Amino acid sequence: MKLSSILSTVGLLYLTVVNAAEVSVSVSAEASTDTDTKTFSAPKDKDGKQKIKTGAKFGKSGAKIDLCPSGDCINGQVITLAMSRLQEFDATGTSVAKADNFNKGTNAWTPVETIMINGVSASVTTFAGDIDVGSSTAKFNLTTVIFESTSWAMNGAQNLTIPAGALKFSIAIQNWPFATGTTDHYLKFAVTLKAKSKNSTTTLGAPKQTKGNATFARDTVDMGEGMYMDAPTKAVIDDMDTDISAAVEISGNLVEYVWRFPQFTELYYDPVVGSTDADATPADATAPSPSGASMAMVASSLVAGVAALSLALF
Repeated sequence: MKLSSILSTVGLLYLTVVNAAEVSVSVSAEASTDTDTKTFSAPKDKDGKQKIKTGAKFGKSGAKIDLCPSGDCINGQVITLAMSRLQEFDATGTSVAKADNFNKGTNAWTPVETIMINGVSASVTTFAGDIDVGSSTAKFNLTTVIFESTSWAMNGAQNLTIPAGALKFSIAIQNWPFATGTTDHYLKFAVTLKAKSKNSTTTLGAPKQTKGNATFARDTVDMGEGMYMDAPTKAVIDDMDTDISAAVEISGNLVEYVWRFPQFTELYYDPVVGSTDADATPADATAPSPSGASMAMVASSLVAGVAALSLALF
């Protein structure tokens, strides 16, 4: 089933919990203001107890995400990601086009909403719309999900276990205006990575990537103190599970994680960010493990239904 068909089939379910207005998106370096930022605090049950500790902030500039595994965004661990570039290259590695923006105008994250996904309560927010690529536009969607209990999600035919309190973010891009007549161009998508220690006197080192393999098809980025990003080594490209590559790139104080995707019409990809630190452990659970700990091949009929829950506004 094509991604566009998935979206039209399941979109109405998702749009009941998010603002369905089309949002234009822009990549400026301006600092986020209070009105640009959405916040998430772990919900409490009827007895006032929290299943998870996670807190998060979602800022406009670069579709920024601050994940706070212990719930303390001031004194605790903080993992910060921001969309930094989308750039097309030809087969020789020469840049031929790039996105001019991610979050222009009045665009912002949708309000954080709670829905049930696979029988688990989950908090969802989306940043989506058009991105300018020269005189053309492409569709961009970034959706984040924080589960209150351990759950699962689909990245193509991969079934990813999502630890309670971890943040899954899905990226979807449609209709990038690749140069006419080409089939061998590729797109680099980068996010800036920054991790803050829970100890004010500790400076964490640069993130380290551990490559996946055929039986463990995801790379793990170790950001220190148990903070990690699980990055599958496959993406859904034009309805096919496709091998991709990625690497940590460092230039001065700038640290980026950069994915390379082959030329496409439709792209879907699903990483996970979290922490195994004891301060992030849910009160009723043991410390979560990286999401790649349980991966399995599942029936393709499940892929469409679950993947579509993470996408909206196309």
